[in-house]
This record gives sequence, C-alpha cells and structure tokens, in this order.
Amino acid sequence: MKRWVFIIMIIVGLKAESQTVTFNGDVAPIIFNNCTKCHRSGEIAPFALTNYAEVAGEAASIYDAINNRRMPPWAPDPSYNHLAFERTLSAQDIQKINSWISSGLPEGNSIPLPPLPDFDSTNNSVQPNFSYRIPEYTIQSAQDIYRCFVVPTGWVNDKKIKAIQVIPGNKACVHHVQVFWDTTQICNQLDGADSLPGYTRFIGTGSDFSKLIHIWVPGSELFFLPSNFVFNVPAGAKLIFQIHYAAGFAGEKDSTRVNIFTNQSGGTTRGVTIRSMINYNNIENGQPFVIPANQVISFNASDTLNFTYTFLGIFPHMHLLGKSMKSYAITPSNDTVRFSDIPEWKFYWQNIYQFTKAIKIPAGTSLHCEASYDNTVLNSLNPHNPPETEVYGEESSEEMLLNFFLVTAYHNGDENIIIDSSFYFNNATQIFSSNTAVAYPNPTEGNFMVDFSTDKSEWINISISDLAGRVIRNRTTEIFSHPGKNEISFSLDGLSAGVYFLSLSGSNIHCVLKIDLVN
Repeated sequence: MKRWVFIIMIIVGLKAESQTVTFNGDVAPIIFNNCTKCHRSGEIAPFALTNYAEVAGEAASIYDAINNRRMPPWAPDPSYNHLAFERTLSAQDIQKINSWISSGLPEGNSIPLPPLPDFDSTNNSVQPNFSYRIPEYTIQSAQDIYRCFVVPTGWVNDKKIKAIQVIPGNKACVHHVQVFWDTTQICNQLDGADSLPGYTRFIGTGSDFSKLIHIWVPGSELFFLPSNFVFNVPAGAKLIFQIHYAAGFAGEKDSTRVNIFTNQSGGTTRGVTIRSMINYNNIENGQPFVIPANQVISFNASDTLNFTYTFLGIFPHMHLLGKSMKSYAITPSNDTVRFSDIPEWKFYWQNIYQFTKAIKIPAGTSLHCEASYDNTVLNSLNPHNPPETEVYGEESSEEMLLNFFLVTAYHNGDENIIIDSSFYFNNATQIFSSNTAVAYPNPTEGNFMVDFSTDKSEWINISISDLAGRVIRNRTTEIFSHPGKNEISFSLDGLSAGVYFLSLSGSNIHCVLKIDLVN
C-alpha cells in the first residue's frame, strides 16, 4: 500500500510540475533567444543570463526591465507601428516570466534544459567583398567616448553596397557604431590633428559632406537593403567609423572591423540615400528651436514633399534632452501614414529602423514630427547641472531635431516590396506553398535542410518566426544563392517544441514554410 501511495505522489508531483511554468520548460527559451546574445561573457550587458542560477539571481531586475519595456532594448512603440525585425517580447512571454517569478522560480528538473544558441556561428556562404579594421585604440577615459576612425578604401571604381556587417573588436565596451563615407579631406585633417588613432567627435564626423549608411547597436544583425536597392559610393571614397565606447572602460583596447558586401547579382540597381527630411528649420508657427532651462517643451515640425518617394526606413534623432518623438505623414488624400513613435527617447539606443515593407509617399504629402525635450534636473542625462538654455548644435551640450529617412525615387509597384516577410506570414492562414522550396526532415527534432531554386545569383533573406509572428532566428544577408538549386542547413536547437515558420525572400523567390519541431 505504501508503495502505491509513493507512486501516486510522484505522478501527482510530475503533473503539477508539468502545469507549472518552469525555467527549463518555459523561461529558458525566452531568455536564451531574446537576452543571452548580449547577456553573456565578453558582451556589453552588465551580467550574464546563460543558466538557471544566473537568471534566477537577476529575477528582480528582469521583472522590472521587461514589465517597463526597457529590455530587450527596442525604443519604438509596436502598438503605433510595427517595424522590421523588432526585438520585443510578446505579452505571452512576459506573462510566462512573471508567472515563473511569482511561483518561486521553479527550475523544472524533470525537463531537459535547452542548449544555448550558437551565437558565434556566422554560417556565411559568401565572404565580404571588403573588410576594414581600425587601428588598435586604447580607450583614454572612464567617461563615454565618441571616436571617429578614417579608413582608406583604395577604391578606384564606384561601389554598390548591398549589406554592411559590424564586428566589434571589444564587445564589452563598443556600444554603437555609425558608418559613413566621404570624399573630402576634412576627416583626414581632423584625424591628423590628433596624435592617437582617430579623433573625438560627439555627433557625425565633423564633415558636412559625410554620408551615413549604417548604424550598429548590440543585438543587431547584418544590415541589408532589400530588393535591388544599394548605396552608391563613388570611387576614392573613404569610410569613417564613429564608435561610441561606453563609460567605465578606460585602458581597454579595441579594433573593430566592418565588412562590406557589394552587389553581385548584376542587372539594374537603384540607389538609396539616408536623407534628412524634417529638421529644426521646419518647426511650425515660426517657433524658434530654443529649449529654456528648467522646462519641458514640445515642438511640431512639418514639411511638404514635391516628389514621390519610396520610403524604406527612418532614423529619428535627438540628443540628451530628448524625451519623446513621433513621426508620421499625411497624404494628399488625407490618409495618415505612421512611421514611428518613441514615447521614451533613449539616446544611447537610437537606430535606423526599416519598415516591414516599402511605403509609397506621394508628392504633396506632408511629413510631421512631434518632439519633446526635458531640460530639468529630473532628466538624469542633462549635460548641465543646473540646467542651461540650449539651442541647435552638434555638441553634447546642444540639441537636435531631425528625421532622416531611407529613401529612393518611387517606381511603380514599390509598395509591394516586403522587407520583413515574417511580419506578414505569422499564422497558418497566411502560409502559401511554393514548389521552389522544401524543408526536410519535417517534422524535425532540430536540424533540417532547405532546398530552393532561383533564376539568378542574389542575396536571400531567411528568418524563423513563431506563432506570434516574432522573428526568433534571422539569417538575413548570410545566404547568397546561385542560379538553379541551392541547399542550406538550419537549426532550431534551443527552441521549444511547436510550430514555426521559415520565410525565404528574394527578388525571384518568396515563400513561407511551416516547420514542425518535435522533441
């Protein structure tokens, strides 16, 4: 009798555990796929989240960060407009973590712990066309440093840049990187005036002729232009990398590398630029761009377009007094086009945000930006204590109001170009089959192959999404196809059993495959 009572107790216990949110069964996949990429040894996050003990030890800070939407670091509000490749947690994921914490952080020992993703595996099927690394630089201050490095390219012909990859030399201290090109000698002169590698510059390069083409922040994937779009860079151009080194790393060394991928598919390409289309000169009602000390103040800026454009993305920009920024357009037919809303401005996490698909913005459309600034002692980033009146300028003690857009001239049908296909195929009713691609084995226990065919050489965007439409694996710009049959490997190791969707997108192929993951 005692033996049967003991067995029943075990069964009841196992059943209870199966109904309880546990680390191994529920929380680990969320943390590993959304947080651990930065929260591990040698990366920029202040603590590691790679196992039960580390995650449980930071439960309070995790609870605070995810419920206040500070982590993962994604400033735009998804409820205003979804942007491409969003790094956010779903409401279901947040609820799972909250339930796990409130139930006492159960580990779930009867359930195998999923393995960590292979973050350092590049799986590149093609090498970059050009690779440039800055000279080794020793960080000179314990404060935040913005350092520009001029890199000669030796390009004797014009280049069509398709993708850019930033590889920080010291991941613990490199907070973000901006990549520019320039054909003048201004940056060389600034570099020559500094005895150390590079020169210090808070915003931009110090040259009005420099053209921004990329911003990298921790957690970013390769930056890739969709369809046949490219950055046209003239012969003789040099590259300038502006690197933000986070505070607290004096004496550390860095030698960051940037890889450049040029167009390989041939055929007609279309040039894209990152253009300032709203700024402080567009503030309505003649209001001067002056931010008085000890005040919170707002500005509305707008401008009307004389040409029809295709918009691919947005780069909102303010400095340290920034509080919020919302950007949208009103078309001649009085339709509102939402771009982005950043309700809590995060200067250190600003980025270029691509739209989920290209947007046609017709001539006569008015672009709008609503920006607010906090010039009080309550703003912990205020560069002055006590606060001082601030005006427009590029230094940290000054302010900006800018909306840059990733734009090109409109061509018929551009509005049908999908940038983030996973967003549009997030449930079974939206899946369509294609005889150009097949996944096997399917169902899979984790590793599988994908065969697909294309008519020409091109970059293929590949991503894995869950049932909520969240991108959880992304190999964008890592796959370069060739005419005919192509075969690639993919892994779902570290994910819970269930249904996932694999999206392949290129100019000659676009399909979504349902993948069944079984344990």
